Amino acid sequence: MGYDLIPKNTQAGSLHGMIFTWPVILNETGACYLFGYGENTARPGFYIYNGSRGPGSPVSNDGFRVTAAESKIIARLFRGYVFVKRAIRKDWDKMSESEQNSLLSINKRAAPPSSEFIDKVESLIEFCEKSGGFIIK
Repeated sequence: MGYDLIPKNTQAGSLHGMIFTWPVILNETGACYLFGYGENTARPGFYIYNGSRGPGSPVSNDGFRVTAAESKIIARLFRGYVFVKRAIRKDWDKMSESEQNSLLSINKRAAPPSSEFIDKVESLIEFCEKSGGFIIK
């Protein structure tokens, strides 16, 4: 059971099977806050229910609706995230292992996400820009 993103504009193409990555991408990029959801709220996994969006939450794959305006905002957040994380990844890869370990000893979250994860977020940018809004199923 993955997360399928079904766009209003069928030309954008649907995205399927993001079983583990969709909630992580929302949290990592900050896009979760558009929906009243996020790990950094008072309670992890907390969601402020808004019945006008359809059933459920953005991480329950139950028909949550994302508007066209929100989709464009998400694309901008994703674009900024990719820009910053690619630069950090490039710098990280130039460091020696001892430098990396030194940074990790200070901050366990110092390591940037994998290039594959960044690529996944980047692939969502065009979808979000062209989707005209979408439903999460």
